[in-house]
Amino acid sequence: GTGPVAYDPCRPIHFTIAREGLPAGGDVLVREAVATMSQASGLRFVDDGLTDERPAPERDPYQPDRYGDRWAPVYISFATPEQVPRLAGDTIGLGGSTPRAADDGVLVYVSGSVWLDRDAMTGLLRAGRSDSARAVVEHEVGHVIGLNHVSDGSQLMSESGGTVDGPADGDRRGLALLGRGACRPDL
Repeated sequence: GTGPVAYDPCRPIHFTIAREGLPAGGDVLVREAVATMSQASGLRFVDDGLTDERPAPERDPYQPDRYGDRWAPVYISFATPEQVPRLAGDTIGLGGSTPRAADDGVLVYVSGSVWLDRDAMTGLLRAGRSDSARAVVEHEVGHVIGLNHVSDGSQLMSESGGTVDGPADGDRRGLALLGRGACRPDL
């Protein structure tokens, strides 16, 4: 049978944070959230630091001029609805990954993006609500790893926002499953 689309657990997932729009403390917030989701999934994330790549709604997973001859790192940015129109309205974050087919046709995630509403996230941080802001980033990184929304409001991946206490039991089961994808050296 076929499992869910996932990242190759034998290859670290590189990530980078956009310098543009980064609120004070935003980089620390992102690194903490990524570390939490890395631990919960068993997937290894590597921090490639800050980037001058600008937020855009569509992103090429392969950018050799910017990142060399490899898949582009997962891109995490604090953006505006003008830059990423899907952030309009009440949407505070978006996250997801781009799959590519391996030689046998199996889809594997190779890169991804997280777009965070710059003004809303800055507001949370300024109001001292870093737990809520971190939960938003963890939720969106959950989408990058491959989790979907759930209806259970006690879970981080709840469609309505969920817990601010990090991944709950259901989230952790899904993350553990996604962390056990197949090694794909052919990608």
